[in-house]
Amino acid sequence: MRSSYGSQITAATLGPDGVLAWDGEAFHYLPAYSVPVVDTTGAGDTFHAAYVYGLLQDWLLDRRLDFACAAAALNCTGTGARGGIRPVAEIEALMHKGLRYPAVYPALDGAVFA
Repeated sequence: MRSSYGSQITAATLGPDGVLAWDGEAFHYLPAYSVPVVDTTGAGDTFHAAYVYGLLQDWLLDRRLDFACAAAALNCTGTGARGGIRPVAEIEALMHKGLRYPAVYPALDGAVFA
């Protein structure tokens, strides 16, 4: 995908398993946040929007991915596509204090591998 379309980053969201991304040199993996899920509608859209927000803030890739995971998780706590969208401060609070699902790629958890 990366080479076919000239993307800088290729990533796959994995639901409760988190996100796995490739930047052309290394894999980046973050496990998902464990929250009381009500409805997953809009989780992917929220992830993408939060990722773009982080990109516009000029954050490093791992922070963008983590912020996007947290925003998507929180969106799943409400009903409907926009039911759980939260302010930046609440997303960052989850990033600092939230529980995560067990890593499905333990060797990659929070690490970057080339």
